[in-house]
Amino acid sequence: KLSTRDIDLIWDAQIDKHEAIVKNIHDLLAKLAWVLNPDSLDAIFVRFQRSWETASHKDKEKLLELMGRLAEDDKEGVISDKVLQVLWLLITARDTSTDIIDLALSTHIKILNYVYSHADKDKLRLYWIEKCIQNIRHHHCVVASLKHLREMCKLYSESHHGFGYVHKMKQLERDNTLIQLVINDIEFYLDQTRKLPGIQETSPTDILPSRSYSHINELNERLEFIRFTLKLANCYLSLTHAVQLWKHLTQQKIYDSDMDTVFTWFGELVGEDSDIESSVSKHLFVDKMLALEPTTYTAPGLRCFEKYFKEVNESEKREAKVSEKFSEDDSQALIGTDYIWRLVIEGREELTKHSIALLKDVYSSATVSHQFIRHNEFVKTCFSKARQCFYQYELQQYPDELAKQAIRILHVLREYVVENTNKEGGCYEGTNTPSHERSWQGIPLLLIAQVIGPHDKVVENAEFLTHTNELLGTIRRNLTVHIHKSADSNPPQLQLKVNNEELPPSLDRKALVQLDIKDRQVITVRVLNNQFLASPSSADSGDLFNSPSSPIKQTKYLPWLLHVSSVALNHSHVDLCDAVTAILNIFPTDVEIEQDIIEMTSRQAQEYAQIYGHSNERLEADYPAAIDTILSTAVFL
Repeated sequence: KLSTRDIDLIWDAQIDKHEAIVKNIHDLLAKLAWVLNPDSLDAIFVRFQRSWETASHKDKEKLLELMGRLAEDDKEGVISDKVLQVLWLLITARDTSTDIIDLALSTHIKILNYVYSHADKDKLRLYWIEKCIQNIRHHHCVVASLKHLREMCKLYSESHHGFGYVHKMKQLERDNTLIQLVINDIEFYLDQTRKLPGIQETSPTDILPSRSYSHINELNERLEFIRFTLKLANCYLSLTHAVQLWKHLTQQKIYDSDMDTVFTWFGELVGEDSDIESSVSKHLFVDKMLALEPTTYTAPGLRCFEKYFKEVNESEKREAKVSEKFSEDDSQALIGTDYIWRLVIEGREELTKHSIALLKDVYSSATVSHQFIRHNEFVKTCFSKARQCFYQYELQQYPDELAKQAIRILHVLREYVVENTNKEGGCYEGTNTPSHERSWQGIPLLLIAQVIGPHDKVVENAEFLTHTNELLGTIRRNLTVHIHKSADSNPPQLQLKVNNEELPPSLDRKALVQLDIKDRQVITVRVLNNQFLASPSSADSGDLFNSPSSPIKQTKYLPWLLHVSSVALNHSHVDLCDAVTAILNIFPTDVEIEQDIIEMTSRQAQEYAQIYGHSNERLEADYPAAIDTILSTAVFL
């Protein structure tokens, strides 16, 4: 028999020795454990605890491995009970680091999994499950208890062919109302943390004194356990629990970043495998999310908002994308549309692009036959909100904040109109007048068309002059005419490439400057077949840019826009003036002004011929350039 003195001598033999010696000593102790009397066995645990106090991180890992070895072959529970208790003391100690806690929990779980007979296993697991629940109830070592509870429940699936796992979670939720316990603990945790001295000078990633986990981990582990319970118990988050969580996490938050945690977690509840009923998600969306100030929404918040916006409106059968019918009021009937406008106008600057994309999606989701109605509605709404904003801008003596809001609205309008121009049912369907920004020639370009024939052989290199405001569709049409020699066959369909990147017909409405095509650019032309397919490329360079019934009309909006531009310039708000100019540039140049200029130049040519008896070639050559110059400023007159 070995005395406690013998155990001390064996233990001391490993101190400051090589890893191999340490491993051999631990192997020896693990084998001797089965023949030791209770006093000698207790001596091992005493030396373990003493060594733990001064051990390095690496030595602690080895000591935990020894504890696992001591219990590894124990089928009677003589040694394992002591090991489990020692490990739990380490797990719940205030000064234990996070990774050591996780390693100790892993060892604890392994012992519960392979030690004892089947009946004893269930009894022991229930004991430790209850111990974890009591810790949660009394707000003691909650994160470690939640982690351990989750892993212990998983053991039931392994031992009960997949059925015990779900059954056990349902039973625990029913008997202990686990979700409510965790929600209560979240409230307690936030209240206690807020009272810590100097908490506002710390970071959410800091591990605070007397704690093993950072604030972010503390919150995430609690919330993840709630979701874990919902999944395994196959239940939905109730309205009461949802409201409690929202209140605790938003009204009692410690750091601003806590809102990101809230938004991310609630956003994960909705979707294909939803953990929340539609009535509850609607309540959260309408009563909670729409009540927040737009500046509260961060990037995760906006993603969460978008999920709930779509989820709620789909459940209400009013989401335009899933509805077969559409009326002029549909976009306003969608719950939250007005608030999206607030996000665009009042939200954070860095999220403007996302908010605008969501707003455009709302108004662009109608069926083709109803798109024009929706476009009219959107443009009217934009101008209405811009007018309201500018009215306040003048009323409140021209503050920068209101100028920024007006700029955002005008930016939305321009982006939406440009994006929907020339689409079927789009804003500018059915006219031959281009937008003002493309109503005069751009910078001259010399392009080289490299025509590829059979067997990838270059059959022609043709140079032709054009300008930066020319449409790709016009280039495609001119090349088709150039290549198509026979009047007896249909024109060919062409494939155009620049730098090995295809320019499909869907880009034919874009100007060359928008496609970043430079001077002396080589355009590879390949004849695909002899079947001509009607495409936008058959359109004239004038483009279908505005219709008589277009939602944007100079006569309706031009005077107000010019007034805005004038006021903005007078008060040095250059950005607002630029926003107005950007809107003016998407107007088609006024047809009457264009016609008047052409008639005026024609009369001058006729008068010159009558006086001098012949035409002036230089004067006639200058007319197009003069007209272009005048048209470039005509819209501002």
